[in-house]
Amino acid sequence: MNIGIIGCGNIASQMARALKKVKGAELLAVASRSIDKSREFADNWGAKKYYGSYEELVKDDDVELIYVATPHSFHYEHARLCLENNKHVLVEKPFTVNQKMARELIKIANEKNLLLQEAMWTRFVPGRKIIEEIIDNNTIGDIKVVEADFSLSICGKERMHNPNLAGGALLDLGIYALTIPALFIKEKCTKIESTCIKYETGVDGTDYIRMEFENGKMARLKTSMIQGENNSGFIYGDKGYIWINNINCLLTIRVFDLKGNEIENRDVTFDENGYEYEVRACIKAIENGKIECEEMTHNDTLEILEWMDLLREQWNLRYPFE
Repeated sequence: MNIGIIGCGNIASQMARALKKVKGAELLAVASRSIDKSREFADNWGAKKYYGSYEELVKDDDVELIYVATPHSFHYEHARLCLENNKHVLVEKPFTVNQKMARELIKIANEKNLLLQEAMWTRFVPGRKIIEEIIDNNTIGDIKVVEADFSLSICGKERMHNPNLAGGALLDLGIYALTIPALFIKEKCTKIESTCIKYETGVDGTDYIRMEFENGKMARLKTSMIQGENNSGFIYGDKGYIWINNINCLLTIRVFDLKGNEIENRDVTFDENGYEYEVRACIKAIENGKIECEEMTHNDTLEILEWMDLLREQWNLRYPFE
């Protein structure tokens, strides 16, 4: 599978590194708005081709699957560019900034029978299956409450505080906190309440979220790009609970009974850096003629975006380009 990457920033480098561990995949081409940056990236990661525009890359007949690694505000535009040029697409999270944009892209993917996949690595990494096995084995009993907090002091970064780049804590960090109840509470969400403390540029700086689900289940979430640092979560059942370190990639998983006695401890390792699993899933889906991966379906993407749209509506937060 010949892979192309749009965007040559840090996360693109992470993907390029992971591709070296994916059997049957090759980083063929990269593209940046700067030909010098594209050339340097290609030299660093062994890509055979480099382009000074995204339009050139999507018209390369040899490229089969394109990873979109540009800022949030450009995901819709660049994913659409790929689809319209008949390329399979893996889009870095968040898939788009709102659900309306996502539905438009999914419609095109369906019409063209092309893979269109959100690169939310939490859904693909090994820790997910470990946690699901613990829950399925009834080790902690019936899940009652999920808690998650992903907070990092990164508000000084341009992309984080700039409304024109869809900045703010929610789309960059909060999406991971929302993914924990989305993954492990199977019931439908019935109510979302939230409070947002805005940053000086008008984007969300710190968010507190309370979610209610059917059968009395609940989630309590926090995310902040100002108040750091925390990256952990709990899944509480009526027989015990699970503590997760690094909720974005599920690195450490510890299981306790109701008295706080540790009954299981799992440290998760990756083949490379965790991005390799989503690429393997995409290749498998493409080979099987699918337009989405079973690990994260289009409905999964739409659910998270629905929640984030509702939260931003509660905060009266709309990006200038929407």
